[in-house]
Amino acid sequence: MKIGNLKSMQENKINSAIYFDKNNLINFKYFNFKIFKRRVPKKFSIDLCFGSNFKKKYKLIFLIGFTKMIKINSNQNFFTIHESNLPKGSGMSPLKHQIMKNKKSIICCLFKLNDKLDGGYIYLKDKLIIKKTDIFDEIKKKQMSLTSNMIIKFMKKYPNIKGERQSGKRTFFRRLTPNDDKIDINKSIKSQFDKLRSTNHYEYKNFFFINGKKFYLKLDK
Repeated sequence: MKIGNLKSMQENKINSAIYFDKNNLINFKYFNFKIFKRRVPKKFSIDLCFGSNFKKKYKLIFLIGFTKMIKINSNQNFFTIHESNLPKGSGMSPLKHQIMKNKKSIICCLFKLNDKLDGGYIYLKDKLIIKKTDIFDEIKKKQMSLTSNMIIKFMKKYPNIKGERQSGKRTFFRRLTPNDDKIDINKSIKSQFDKLRSTNHYEYKNFFFINGKKFYLKLDK
């Protein structure tokens, strides 16, 4: 192949990027970008980025772990994955909310961002299967594996993939507070196991009080 032809192919690639929220790097810990990059279709170029400084050269941007609404540039397409069956379960911490309700099969949606909270067109759905004994790191590893697979599946179909408008009544998960990580010492561990195993112990801690003193718990195997 001539150098000129190779350069032309590179220029014709679709510039895209994976952006991680730099305040939520536990997602990056379990997202294997090296393997992901090898799976990306040849028609794409893919970069790894952090923060919210979205460079104009990227046509497709996939957001992972962002908890705040962002300003969308009209000449770019922003996508993310939400761990609920939208429009049900919009809002904060959908995975933890559902695990605390003992859900074992969680529908995840890859959707395009618009000016409404979790309100964009849905392009793909898949199921995240959580075992009864999975703890936080195992859950996060499964979540990031599913995220990787959904983005690759989207890329393989792009641009011949159509989104669907969300339909049905929208519900919202509330923002969790430190009190949601509090353990009741008068209740059994079994009854509070879903709360323990869904806590991001890298950033938060389950805790309890005895005799006015605060103690912390971390679940491990």
